[in-house]
Amino acid sequence: MKNICAFAAFTTILFFSACNNEKEDPLPQIAVESPIEGATIEFGDTVHIEVNITHTEALHEYLVELKNADDDIVLFSEGEHSHDTEAHVHNHWVNNVATHTDMELNVTAIDHANRTSTRTVHFHCHPQ
Repeated sequence: MKNICAFAAFTTILFFSACNNEKEDPLPQIAVESPIEGATIEFGDTVHIEVNITHTEALHEYLVELKNADDDIVLFSEGEHSHDTEAHVHNHWVNNVATHTDMELNVTAIDHANRTSTRTVHFHCHPQ
């Protein structure tokens, strides 16, 4: 009887341990190198847009958008249908806003299983 109870306890612990160790489906990883959160960009300055996307599986697509946070007007957009496990965006946008403007850089990456990751960086642009 002692062996049966010990076996039952061992089996129960093993079962719950296995349930807790299940891996979640991996998500695409997004690293925004530039611009940095909270930066202030002066009129005429160049905003460097530097984004790295990596995944353990093939990506399906990604989109990088720079927009005015107040009215959602898109000022820069770059995206691609991709089957690689990595994507790199290196581009520029020159601050030409007419008024003080809060900006958002939004990055979305989607894999073929429709697993989606997003990153948003906020910064501020000064007018002339």
